[in-house]
Amino acid sequence: MNEQRIREIANQSSEYAETTIAYTGSMVPYEWEARLMKARDLKFTELILKEFSSVIEGVYQSELHSFMDEWERGNLNGLSRAIEIINEHFGVSAE
Repeated sequence: MNEQRIREIANQSSEYAETTIAYTGSMVPYEWEARLMKARDLKFTELILKEFSSVIEGVYQSELHSFMDEWERGNLNGLSRAIEIINEHFGVSAE
């Protein structure tokens, strides 16, 4: 997942919040803004977790069995490779 994908998810989250949280005349502006931010943040978290789940599913379908075989033999390289795939997708450095 690169920076562009993170922005796409952030934009989707903002659009969701703006179409879901209605402003009423009885609200003070900061109350509406707080509700808007909460809805956006919750949606962002949901979408990131869905993205993570799809990566895990892809790893599982393509390579997890070989990773687990290596793990059972005492070789940690399989697990390390799974972690690398996840970090690459999310643009996280190994440091």
